Amino acid sequence: MRTWILLSALLLLAACGRAAPTAERRVPLTYLGADEAIDLVAPQLSEDASVSVSKNSAVLVIRGPTAQVDSIAELVRRFDRAPNVELRFQIIEANGFSNPDSAIADVEAALRDTFRFRGYRLVGESLVQAQAPGRVVQQIFAADGTPFQIQARLQRVLQNDSTKAVSLDVELQGQGALLATSLTMPSGKTVVVGTARARRDGNTLILVVRPRIE
Repeated sequence: MRTWILLSALLLLAACGRAAPTAERRVPLTYLGADEAIDLVAPQLSEDASVSVSKNSAVLVIRGPTAQVDSIAELVRRFDRAPNVELRFQIIEANGFSNPDSAIADVEAALRDTFRFRGYRLVGESLVQAQAPGRVVQQIFAADGTPFQIQARLQRVLQNDSTKAVSLDVELQGQGALLATSLTMPSGKTVVVGTARARRDGNTLILVVRPRIE
C-alpha cells in the first residue's frame, strides 16, 4: 500500500512538472490605442493568461502559456497597422427642385429625415483613398464650373470585433471657408457633415460623406 501511495505521489509530481511553459511578450502599439488592444485580445485570454499596458500605454504586455501568448501577440501585430479608408464625399444642393436626382437616391431619404427642403440635387462628388492617420485634399467642380475643395485629416480608426469607425476633421471651401467640423463616423454609414450657404442663388449646400474601412 505504501508503495502504491508513493508511486501515485511521484506520478502527480511528474504531471505538475509537465505544466505548459509560460512566457511574457511586450508588443509595441503604433496605431491601436491601449483600450482597443485590450478589447481585441480579451476574448482570447484563458484563466491563466493576462494582459496589461505600460505606464505610457505604448506597449501591450501579455503573460501566460507560451503558445497562447504567441498567438495573441500575432493578433495584435496584425491589427496594429494603418487602416485603409475609402471616403466618398458628395456636395448636395438643397432647395425647390421638383425632380428627384437619381445620383443621390441612396442618401435622399436620410436627407429628408434630417431637413425640410423640397428637393435635392448633386453638385459634385469624389471618391478618395487614405490612411489613418493621414490627410487628403480633393477638388470638386460643379456643373457650372464653381470650384470647391474638401480637406480631410484622418485622426485614427477605432475598431473592435464588431464595429469600425474613423475619426476625422473635415473642411469644405468654396469662395472662402464654408464649413469645418470634427466627427467620428461608422464604416459604411452615410453621415451629413454639415450645411452652408454658398451659392449666389441662396441655395443651401450639404456635405455628406460615407467612409469604408478595410
